[in-house]
Formats: sequence, structure tokens, C-alpha cells
Amino acid sequence: MPDIPPLLGRETELAVIADAIARAAAGKPSLVIVEGEPGSGRTALLDALETSPLLPRRKIQVTRLDIAKGGDADVVADAAGRLTRHQTYERLGGRRRLGAAIRRVLPDWMGAIPVWGDLLEAITTTANVVRRRKKDPADTLPEDIAALHRVARRRPTAVLVDDAHRLGPVATDRLLRLVGAADVGTRLLVLATARSAAPGAPPAEIIRPSPRIPTERRQRILLGPLDEPAVRTWTQRFLGGDVDDSVIADVLESTGGLAAAIATRLDALRAAGTLRRDGERWTLDTERPPPVQEETPVDFGLLGADVVGVLGAAATLDDPFDALTLAQSVGRDELWVEDRLAAARRLGVLECIDDSHEVDGEITSVYRFVSAATRAALRRQAHSQRTSR
Repeated sequence: MPDIPPLLGRETELAVIADAIARAAAGKPSLVIVEGEPGSGRTALLDALETSPLLPRRKIQVTRLDIAKGGDADVVADAAGRLTRHQTYERLGGRRRLGAAIRRVLPDWMGAIPVWGDLLEAITTTANVVRRRKKDPADTLPEDIAALHRVARRRPTAVLVDDAHRLGPVATDRLLRLVGAADVGTRLLVLATARSAAPGAPPAEIIRPSPRIPTERRQRILLGPLDEPAVRTWTQRFLGGDVDDSVIADVLESTGGLAAAIATRLDALRAAGTLRRDGERWTLDTERPPPVQEETPVDFGLLGADVVGVLGAAATLDDPFDALTLAQSVGRDELWVEDRLAAARRLGVLECIDDSHEVDGEITSVYRFVSAATRAALRRQAHSQRTSR
């Protein structure tokens, strides 16, 4: 299978990230939030950046943290452990406890320093530690944040965080503080990805504006669906030849332009024999049915605003989806959501494929859309509402 560039069609987003990297390298700490719905290419963006010339390892130290579903990760502590020699840091009990040990043996090391310059440096360091201890505790940075700031002052540093919407409030606050509390001259970039909020639901903590981060240090990138030229180029490279407009129309209709779904759709078309090659050009064989027969488009007016809103949120999740995750994404009770899903089932929009699925220790139901075209239409509608706000 051809190797498809994962960042195809993301030139504008890459330009924003390149600018943020340059500003961070110049000593202006920056936070970039890459927001998008499932399948939009958030993780692919990080995968490509890790080996991209934009983040050369010989000039910038890079660490990446992937947040597992339901995890209570503390990305600041993890990043500090990776970038400040975690084993040494733990063995010494942290820099603060090391400083206390040094103060206890001051008389011993005073006579052990052979050079006056070293002595003066030691005295200055000790005095700085004492002054920091006299500060109000609320003004004192946690040791791991301070350690990362020191690292980033010595060398440009990039912390990549995938699926940051899964972070809890405390972990999110600490990550924001890492950037917000950094002094000018700290060459730090935090690049985090987050899933877009479902329509009508509050955004994840990491996406919301925060007093922790000055406006000039924060940028937001919204990964929308690929446009028609990008889908055409993607499809041509995948198939290894020119493609007919009918192929592009089918791919756009069935995938909504989501990069993660394009290869799946093309594979399905080839497996069904619907794609055929006419010389150097790929076309759809009109005598063969497509692999998924799409139903007549649903009249959303028959569903009601509540049901359409819930379905729009469901269309931005993975398919199949579970009712509990959907309820959490829209900020509603699961029973309320189940009532709306039942109405959609009665009209043939959804089907229930598992009534006893376990998520985070709770039993919930799993649904999928009967029509990929209906899901794509709902997803486009949800994206349009989100970008218009």
C-alpha cells in the first residue's frame, strides 16, 4: 500500500506550528492546542512532527506523552522525570531536599573548596535557596515545573501531549502553569492535541481560555475536514494514478473529508470491485453497487432539535460509540441521552449492537449509524456549528 503523507492538506496548520516553534526557540514560551474531532489527524500530526525538520533533535529536546483513556496522568511530573534524568532526581530526593542536605553540612564543605570562585558560587547558590524559602508558598513554583523551566533555559524544549482533553482539572492546571509561569527567555513549547467538544457540550479544560496563560502565549488550531483538492491528491497518491470526479464525490460524501476514513473507504470500494482502472485513471464501476447502500437521507425535522443535537455529538465520536461516553461529551444524564437515541433507532438512523458494554466499570449500550452518509452529514453540520461560534 502506498505511503500516504499524514500531513497532506495541513500546510496552514504547519505554518502556525512552525511560527510557534520559532517563538519558543527565541525565548517566548508558547502553548499550541491542536483541536479536532476523531479521525481528523491530531495524532498523525504529532507522529509526523516527532520526525519533522521542524523539531530537529540535535537542536531541540523533545518528549511526548500520550494520555491513556481514563488516565489521571500528570504530564508535568512525567516530562520533568524524562528531561531531568529521572533516576538521579529520585535518588537525590529532589533538588529541594538536596539543597537542605547541603545547608546541613556547610562547615564541612567550606574548607573543601580549593578555588575562591567556586566558594563564592556555592555561597550565592545557598543564599538564593534561603531567599526562595522566605517567599510566600503560593508564589513558589512546584519543583518539577521549576526544573523544566531550568532545562528550557539551557536548551530549547518541546513537550508534546496527545489527547490532552483526557487530563483531569489538576493536571491541566499544572500544564497551563508550566507555560504561563515561565519567564521570558525560557525556550519552551507545549504542543497538545484535544478532541473537539460535542455540539452544546462544554469544551475540555485544556481548550478553555485560562488566566494561567497570557493571550500572546496561546494559539489554537482547529483541524477541520480535508478540502476537495487535498482529498483528490490524497486519493491519487493512495491509488497511484489519476481519479475520476465520481470517485472523489463518493469519498467526500462517505468520509466527510476525515483523513482517517479515506483509506478505509477506498479499500472498501476496491474490495467490492466498485473501483476499476481505465488506463491511468480510476473510476467507479456504475454496474456494481457501492459496498454500503445508503438510505434515503433522513429528514432531520422529524427527529426534533434534541435528538439532532445528540446525533450531531455522536457523529463526532468514533463509530460505533457508547451511550455513556456520549452522555459525558454532551454533559447530560445517560438516561436522557438513551431516550434520544431510542427515537433515532425508531426512525432507522441508529442500531444498537451491544446492550452490555462496560466502560470505566459501568455497563452501557453501544450504537452505530446505519448510514455513513447520514453520519457524515451530521458531522459536517456539527463542524459548521463549531467553527461559526
